[in-house]
Amino acid sequence: KGYMSYGCCFLKPADTPANFSVTLVKDQYQKLGVAMNISASEPDILISEITEGLVTKWNRRNPNWKIVKGDRISKANAVSGIKKEIANDMKQSKAVTLTLTRGKGSLEVKRS
Repeated sequence: KGYMSYGCCFLKPADTPANFSVTLVKDQYQKLGVAMNISASEPDILISEITEGLVTKWNRRNPNWKIVKGDRISKANAVSGIKKEIANDMKQSKAVTLTLTRGKGSLEVKRS
C-alpha cells in the first residue's frame, strides 16, 4: 500500500519529504551503484558517490526522487543500527528496500 512501481524499482514516500524508501531489484550481474562511507562518528551510512548501476537507472526514471551524493541510508530491508550489517545486506540481497534521508550536503532535489 502506498508504493509506486517503476519496473525494477518501487518507491514509498515516508512521512516527511526528507525521508523515503526505495526498493531496488537486481539480477546476479547488477550492482546498486553507490559508494558508501561507513564512519563510526555518523549514525547512518553516507552515500559518497553514485556510480553506474541500479541507482542511476532509478534516478533516470525518477527525477523527482533521485538518490544523490550526501543522502544517508538508515535501513536496508529489515536491517538497521549496525552499519556493516546494513551494507552487507545491501550487497547480498536480490531485492533491497533502502530507507534514505536527505543529507545536509546532498543536492536539493525538487519534488513535484
